[in-house]
Amino acid sequence: MTTADQLIDCLGEIAATRLLSLRGGTRIEIPQRPTGSSLSEIIGADGVGRLIEGFGPGRLQLPTGHCRGSGGRRRQAKRMLREGRSIRDVALALDLHMRTVERFASEIRDDRQIDMEF
Repeated sequence: MTTADQLIDCLGEIAATRLLSLRGGTRIEIPQRPTGSSLSEIIGADGVGRLIEGFGPGRLQLPTGHCRGSGGRRRQAKRMLREGRSIRDVALALDLHMRTVERFASEIRDDRQIDMEF
């Protein structure tokens, strides 16, 4: 099975997140050509072309827990915030409210303060 990190490396954060949020936990068919497939409607012809280059045409099993559900989006949002992405960018990429992302950022700050005390 393909990992979410492999998909992010291949597609980029936004396209991989979109693909996993819509099709995570399922098997997809990577076509021979990048245009005209249902996959190109999700990630665009350029994204399909990158999948073809990265994995080749054929079936690909997608991971599930990375982006689906609230726990997956929380982990993804915190990872993106730690990487320096803005609250707005994280909210847009993961389809979250900015206040939710602000709360995640606050949790990260609280975790860092606890680490510093010990």
